[in-house]
Amino acid sequence: MNRLLTSALLLLAFSGLYGSLYSCKDEKVISNTPLSALDTIHMDIPVSTFNIPVTYAIKDLEGFINKIINGKFLTMTIHPLKNVKDEVKVEMFREKNIQLSSNGQELVCRFPVRVKASILKSRLNFLTKGIAPVVTELELELRTPVALDAQWHLVTHFRLSKTTWVQSPVVTIAGIKIDLSNKLEEYLKENENEFISLIDIGVNKSVSLEKPISKIWHNLQKPIVIHKKTPQAYLMFACDSISGDFVLDKDDIVCNTSIKASVMMLTDSAHHKPISKLPPFVFRKGAETYSEVYLYAFTGFEDINQELEKRLKGRIFTAKGYTSTLESLKVYATDQGLTLNMSTSGDIETSIIASGNPRYSPETHSIHLDNFQFNLVTDNIILEAGEAYLHDMIRDTIQSQLAMGMHSFIMMVPGIVEQAIAKGKPGESIDVGMHDLKVLSCDINMGPKRIHFKVHTSFAADIRLKNLKAKKRLRLTPGN
Repeated sequence: MNRLLTSALLLLAFSGLYGSLYSCKDEKVISNTPLSALDTIHMDIPVSTFNIPVTYAIKDLEGFINKIINGKFLTMTIHPLKNVKDEVKVEMFREKNIQLSSNGQELVCRFPVRVKASILKSRLNFLTKGIAPVVTELELELRTPVALDAQWHLVTHFRLSKTTWVQSPVVTIAGIKIDLSNKLEEYLKENENEFISLIDIGVNKSVSLEKPISKIWHNLQKPIVIHKKTPQAYLMFACDSISGDFVLDKDDIVCNTSIKASVMMLTDSAHHKPISKLPPFVFRKGAETYSEVYLYAFTGFEDINQELEKRLKGRIFTAKGYTSTLESLKVYATDQGLTLNMSTSGDIETSIIASGNPRYSPETHSIHLDNFQFNLVTDNIILEAGEAYLHDMIRDTIQSQLAMGMHSFIMMVPGIVEQAIAKGKPGESIDVGMHDLKVLSCDINMGPKRIHFKVHTSFAADIRLKNLKAKKRLRLTPGN
């Protein structure tokens, strides 16, 4: 990142110098040499806001619930004739898939159940011995809003909205057929809170966003290297708070998570601030689509000059019979801005000192040098004519290398932010998406040793949960 950014700055400065020489021939030559910058730079980085919707598909939740509610999940004893001497053991099995859907306000759960009713005892005990259990099918329709509790666990409040018997539970005693459907429905309705609340408890214990969101929270606080050479530097975010708006749409459950974080710089990744634990979930109504994140980077003049020398020293420019060789060049910060000192040999032998203030343009994704001024130290009377001939070639040569400039740095920003959100390989647990990246501004400040960049970015991001592991299978046993 620093190498590309360094090249862009220096090439732009060199290009701007010749552009100014060409367009400012009649202007007064500045004779004062700029003074080196001495002030210490203080970079005040605003708090960043990561607005990241964490999405879990209802179809995936459906598959998850089918894993935790499987086989025999409910056992209860009823008194179908409202007498304690009559007891029927009812067992419910989930053998067909539960189906989940959303109406935008609530989850609708269609719950197919196989019901097995066994007579345990009866006042007509002598007539009921040997009666085989009755096996029937029932579909329960349950509805619930959804939310998160403070521990990031899913909260449901299922209620029984409808019962549909696929096959009525009919037992025959002494030749008399007795339909138990009404009795079972009455029991389910009367004891709705008792047995359905157990489903709520089971789902709450098993379905949690704590692990994937905790991973995001922790990843933001891990150092990211932004300068590999000495002095090594690392960027990390100190997370201040997290909140979310939990909503339900047609196909997904969405937690619109918002994280406030302050950027920090480190010189030793081993001595960073301890990573804080994920705070409790706090509901915040409303959600913003775009994140606003501030990034910091710097490049040293030593690195700049090494790169500049490697790319341009000894470059020969020839046009219209004139030849000029770039012998030396050095860039540094002065009281007049970014200053470039160069010397040439050949038909044009001169020393050139040029200064300008670098400014980032979000329209062109490039750096421009404003208020460009120059000072020539030469006795060569053909400088003006020779420079005119060489100008186009120098300009075209320099511009051919500018594509890697600030645009390349900007293209690296998504990688930096994505690494901050999901370091390593999220793998099977989450997918991270980023789009609509915009660099809103890039403040450039210069000190005696470095150029500092404060980049204000805006982008949309989303995280989709792919797999939640079922902790255990749910079994419900209400009291009598």
